[in-house]
Amino acid sequence: MFKFEIKKRFKMYKAGKNWVVVPLVFLGMMAGLGAFTQTTMADTINSDATPSQVVPEKGSTVASQEKEAQVTNASEGSALTSAPNTTEMEVQDESTVSSDQTAPSSEQSQADTTDIPANEQLAENKQTVETSSEQSNAVTQDTKFPQPQDAVERQENGYWYLYNPQTNNKYTGFQTLKDGRVVYYNGQGQMQYGEQNIDRHWYLFDQWTGAMKTGFQYIPKYQKTVYYNQDGQMQYGWQQVKGQWYYLENGSGSMYRGQKKIAGHWYNFDQNNGQMATGFTYLPDDKKTVYYAANGWMVYGEKQINGYWYLFDQGSGRMLTGFQKLPDGRTVYYNGQGQMQYGEQKIGSGWTWYLFDQSSGAMKTGFQTLADGRKVYYAGNGQMQYGEQRINGYWYLFDSANGAMKTGFQYIPKYQKTVYYNQDGQMQYGWQQVKGQWYYLENGSGSMYRGQKKIAGHWYNFDQNNGQMATGFTYLPDDKKTVYYA
Repeated sequence: MFKFEIKKRFKMYKAGKNWVVVPLVFLGMMAGLGAFTQTTMADTINSDATPSQVVPEKGSTVASQEKEAQVTNASEGSALTSAPNTTEMEVQDESTVSSDQTAPSSEQSQADTTDIPANEQLAENKQTVETSSEQSNAVTQDTKFPQPQDAVERQENGYWYLYNPQTNNKYTGFQTLKDGRVVYYNGQGQMQYGEQNIDRHWYLFDQWTGAMKTGFQYIPKYQKTVYYNQDGQMQYGWQQVKGQWYYLENGSGSMYRGQKKIAGHWYNFDQNNGQMATGFTYLPDDKKTVYYAANGWMVYGEKQINGYWYLFDQGSGRMLTGFQKLPDGRTVYYNGQGQMQYGEQKIGSGWTWYLFDQSSGAMKTGFQTLADGRKVYYAGNGQMQYGEQRINGYWYLFDSANGAMKTGFQYIPKYQKTVYYNQDGQMQYGWQQVKGQWYYLENGSGSMYRGQKKIAGHWYNFDQNNGQMATGFTYLPDDKKTVYYA
C-alpha cells in the first residue's frame, strides 16, 4: 500500500545584497518494504585499509535511502546465527596479552626440584594472557575498534556496508556495531568473513555474522587449532591462557600437541587440549615415565620431588627404578614408584633383605647392627646372609630365620657337631676356657671334643654331654677303671 506525503522545505538565495527565501515542495512516496534475507559473502581483503577510514559515496540511490531503517534490524538479528564451519573451543574475549610478562620459574612450584634457577624463563618470547574487567572493556573503547554512534548498516548487492548517515560515506576497517560485534570492512566498505590477513596479522571472522573471533578456534580447512588474542590477531610461540601454557607453531599458529624440543629443552603438550605438561607424565609411545618441571623442562639426573628422591636417565629422562649406581659411588634402590628407599627393605621375588642408609640411601654391606639389636651381615651384593658363612678367613653362623649372628656354643645339624663362636661371632679352635670351664675344639673342624684324648703327650677326658674337661677322680666305663685328672 502506498502513502503520499508532501514535504515543504525552504532554500535561501542571495540576490545582490539581499537574501531571498524560496519554499520548495516535494511529493514523496513511501512504501513498506518486506523482510529480506542476509547473504553470506565471499571473503575479500584489502590489507591497506585503515581501521576508521570513511569512503565518500559517489552516488546514492533512493532505494538505498529507503532501506536504511530496516537494514540495521536485519543485521542485528544475524548475530544470533552460529558459524557452521568454525568450531570455537574457548573464546577469551576478556583476556589481554602482555608481552613483558615473565614466564613461570621452578620456584613457583612446591613440587619442583630445588636446583632449577628461580629466574629461568620458559622462553624469551612467552606472553602472558591476563584478565581484568578494565582490560576487557578496552575491546569496545579501543581506537582500533571505533563505534560510530549514528552509523547505519545497509545490505547492497549482497554485501553489508556501514554508512555515516550525515555524509553518506562508507566506513572501512575495524568497527564496533551497536550489538557489540567487532567486524571488518575492506577498502570498498564490504564486511569480511572467515580468515583474513590484515596488516600482516591473521584474523578470523564469523562466516555468518562477520563477528571477529578471539580465543582458541578450530580451523576445519587446515585441521588445526589456533589462538587469537583480544585484538583478534593470531598468536605464535608461547602463550599463557588462564594459567596454562601453550605452544603455537611459529609458521602456522597451530597449537602443538605431544613432545617437542624447544630451545634445547624437551616439553610435552596434552594430546587433547594442548596444555604444557608438568609433573610426572607417562609417554605411551616411548613406554616411559618422565618428569617435567614447573617451567615445562624434562628433568634428568637426581631430583627431589615432594620430599622423595628420584633418578631420571641422563639421556632419555626415563624415571629409573630398582638398584642404581650414582656418580658419587653410592648404590641405592628406587621402588616401583621411583622413590629412593631407606632402612631395611625386602626386595625381589625371593624377598631378600637389604639395608640402606637412613640419610643417604646408600646400600649397606658387611656387619651391621639393626635397630632391634641384631648383628647381621650383608654380602657385597647387599643381601642379608644366613647360616654358616666364611668371612675374611673366619667362620660365622647366622640365624636361618632372622640373620642374627650367633655366639657361644652352637650345634650344627648338617655336620652333627657342636662348635664355639666367640663374642665377635668367630668360630674357635683348640683349648678354650668358657665361664671357668675348659674345652677342646678340633683344630680343623672346630668340633667340641668329648671323651678321652691325648694332647701333646698327655691324656685328658672331656664330659660326654657338655664337653667340659674332667678333673679329679673319674670312672672310665669303657676301660672299667677309675683315674685321676690333676
